[in-house]
Amino acid sequence: MRRPYGRESSTHITLPDGRLLLSSHSLPVIMKSLDHYDLDELKLVYLTLHAALPDRPQLMDSELLQALQTYLQQMAKSANVDVSHHGQWAHWLNNGVVLKRV
Repeated sequence: MRRPYGRESSTHITLPDGRLLLSSHSLPVIMKSLDHYDLDELKLVYLTLHAALPDRPQLMDSELLQALQTYLQQMAKSANVDVSHHGQWAHWLNNGVVLKRV
């Protein structure tokens, strides 16, 4: 049984097609790199995880969330979005939909 917030030692190997081969003490698992996923799907996952931060502060230390944020910021920058400007970043993440707080 895995510890809820622990880490297993693992080896990461990048395959020629960009997928990652993750090997731990169990069977190897092949995971696609982030650029192989639909951008809107990645935005949705990021927004969902980001919204969970107040209830799950341990996500602040998540390598996956950090990698996803970094990747999305790179994609936003390539679309001429100033990611240091929260309004532009949020607008891009939400595909132009303006969210209202209630």
